[in-house]
Amino acid sequence: MANLLAADKDAIKIALTGTPLLKEERESWRVFGDYIDTYYYDKSIADGYTLKLMREPVETIYKEKIENILDKLAGGIEVRRSDIDRNKIIEHESYLNALIDYIIADFRRFRIEQADDTVGAMIVCKTNPQAREMYRLWQERFNKALYIEGKHDESLMLAAEPMIAYGYHAKPLRASLILHDEGDKEERKAYIDEYKKKLSVDVLIVNQMLLTGFDAPRLKKLYLGRSLDGHDLLQALTRVNRPYHKFKYGYVVDFVNIKENFDATNDRYLRELNRTADIKETGEKETVGEAIIVDKEQIVEQIKEIRSVLFNYTCDNPEEFRKEIDEIENKDNLYTLRSTLENAKAIINQVRAFGDEELKERINSLPKGTIPTLITEVSHRIERMNFLESTEHKADVSGIINVALSELEFEFKKGISEELRIIVNDIRERCEKVQAEFEANFDKAEDKYVILAEEFREYFRKKGFVPQNTQEAKESIDYMDSVMKKIREINRRNNILKKKYQGDERFVRIHKRIEEENEKREKPLISKTEYEIAESLSKMKREIDNRIYLDINIIANENSFKRDTLAMIGHQLVDLGIKASLPDRKFINNLIANEYINQYNQLYLR
Repeated sequence: MANLLAADKDAIKIALTGTPLLKEERESWRVFGDYIDTYYYDKSIADGYTLKLMREPVETIYKEKIENILDKLAGGIEVRRSDIDRNKIIEHESYLNALIDYIIADFRRFRIEQADDTVGAMIVCKTNPQAREMYRLWQERFNKALYIEGKHDESLMLAAEPMIAYGYHAKPLRASLILHDEGDKEERKAYIDEYKKKLSVDVLIVNQMLLTGFDAPRLKKLYLGRSLDGHDLLQALTRVNRPYHKFKYGYVVDFVNIKENFDATNDRYLRELNRTADIKETGEKETVGEAIIVDKEQIVEQIKEIRSVLFNYTCDNPEEFRKEIDEIENKDNLYTLRSTLENAKAIINQVRAFGDEELKERINSLPKGTIPTLITEVSHRIERMNFLESTEHKADVSGIINVALSELEFEFKKGISEELRIIVNDIRERCEKVQAEFEANFDKAEDKYVILAEEFREYFRKKGFVPQNTQEAKESIDYMDSVMKKIREINRRNNILKKKYQGDERFVRIHKRIEEENEKREKPLISKTEYEIAESLSKMKREIDNRIYLDINIIANENSFKRDTLAMIGHQLVDLGIKASLPDRKFINNLIANEYINQYNQLYLR
């Protein structure tokens, strides 16, 4: 960089950075000039590009345990933070084992609470020897856990990974060590790929590596064991602020009490950003720190907002809740509700780790036990509405039947009475048969089909897909049986007509469009009798097919093909003694020509 800057002292220098350097001798603006534009953290979060952070102090009981170990290692003598002996203490096996105990238990609990086993963690160590020793101890546990897993002994597993006392077993957590002097560049790249892409590594153990420029959205838990400030602190914290799945926050477990450093850093950055900013632009905005890290006061306000939204719903009764959201037709309201519930889930999980009794008291007013179920119900309602909307203007009912099947499957998973389960299963089987019959239809433009499909959609829109009792279930079965009779009759007639045209579905559709048109007028197209229509169309079909047999590509020029078919249709009608006006001939011609053109395009222009 120094050589580049010195190469042309008169050059205009432009830089893009998320965290400008603020140390006086290295201030970014002294090199690159005043800011062209600034993009605040609050805007980035509001635009959905980054997440806010939750700072988690270490739980009191474990903090005391770790401090006791430090005291014993120090021989009861208080050691200054700057003293080299302190590094020896934090690199000691006893201290690191206690730290690993806590991290394993905390991270496993985090995955369970978030219902996401794909999230990863990073441990930021203070020294390279500390990182190496932690990795060595971690590998010992990992290898032991693999051995025990092979023996299928759950009790031994708990011994390998202590503090997992909540009845949950998963694969042993795999860690990788990333240090600048550990392995070569290719090895480090392979470890990073395993973490970012393959998801085969759960935890990264680092020191002075991957704290800047490392973009891994799955990294949602940062265990900060090293005191940082300024540019380095913000860069490290923002490793966990990438959007990922449904996460509302990135989480930082603070072993070194970064609050003082963070507040000082935040103050410096705020002054720097405001140095050249328009007051009208920054105005009464929250500080940069408030934009990044959620504090206790913000959580209190969020709890109030959550309670205000949820006040309008029966959150302690999932069945009642489901009935209430089924009456909501505005999807924006459902999106707001889901977002509120997801935020409530994140805050509840966070407050549990805070150890703050006031906050714990406040979250007691939230529906802690039912929130995952409520989120699922809202998501399902949104999906259901999306399916309905996707089939709103289509005669094809496959979409709405898929909704019905999805709803029934969802209900089965929730658990219902055995009697209703049998009946619901019967409905599911009927749905599948009706779906197959509808899909077998090759003329979805027929008036009778369209009317039946619309009636079908309307019935389920009013009744819902899942019966609430035995009577409703029997009514649904009766209705499905009546629909099956109607669609089978439509398909039966289609198949009879298909035989009349040597299996050509195109002319079945043409035949029926002519019949439908004849019902609307006094003077019929071709004839009022079906056999005369069939005879006339069959002759037209033979002549057009013979022409196409000689040169299939005549269809490629659509305008020319339509002129030719119009002439052929005119000759055929004259030969049959049928008087037809030019608009009538054009009507028949459009039916016939479009069928040929559509088939040609499907076969040759894919």
